[in-house]
Amino acid sequence: MTKQSAAEAQRRIILEHLKHDALTTLQAREKGIMHPAARCLELRRQGHQIITEWAREYCAGGVLHRVARYRLQAEER
Repeated sequence: MTKQSAAEAQRRIILEHLKHDALTTLQAREKGIMHPAARCLELRRQGHQIITEWAREYCAGGVLHRVARYRLQAEER
């Protein structure tokens, strides 16, 4: 898989998830998306209204992290 097609697949995964629910950095990484901020920026550049909120969330190892929570603006859902 090329970098471009991998990024396209990751953007598709993020967008499908956001149509139903918010997505945190840790959740995205569980789906194999190691740099969700970049993918969300690319989606914004394509015209999607993605909002970033900051939260604290525990990872699987029990460590508290400051994470981004991405969601689509209400009209786009």
